Amino acid sequence: VILQCQFILVFLRHFFLIFLHIIFKYGKIKTLKGEITMGMADRIKERRTMMGYTQEELGSKIGLQKSAIAKYENGRVENIKRSVITDMAQVLECSPGYLMGWEEQQTPRIEKTPKIIQYYEMLNEIGKNEAEKRVEELTHFNKYTEDYLLLNAAHERTDIDITEEMKMSDEELLNE
Repeated sequence: VILQCQFILVFLRHFFLIFLHIIFKYGKIKTLKGEITMGMADRIKERRTMMGYTQEELGSKIGLQKSAIAKYENGRVENIKRSVITDMAQVLECSPGYLMGWEEQQTPRIEKTPKIIQYYEMLNEIGKNEAEKRVEELTHFNKYTEDYLLLNAAHERTDIDITEEMKMSDEELLNE
């Protein structure tokens, strides 16, 4: 009888651990008292994969090792620093509250980083120097600067009908 009781306890313990694993792995599970939602580990992994980042890429963007990201996603670290959560939320384009499970919506952050900055941050020092040179080169061409738009707008004729030929001729003059 004692062996049977011990066997049942071991079985129930394993069943409970498997149940918890399913909850953390697959998110919401309906219960009699409501629902259990995804934990922070699952939300980090979900957003990372949704954004198309590897653990290593996410880690490099926030200054952490791949192993740290893996620990966060496996739930082995529960007390993540606020600064890390904030940085992670910015890279994953969601709010820190969503990652921590305080919000159900994946509300995107308002101040989205321009793509050129995102690409720049992915470069090493050699690439960053080369990118800076190329952007500087673009500023030497009038058609890529703000002045070009102002110049075009300032000389638009309103007293006659402008033909396509006239527009093309003006464009050629401006590009010289």
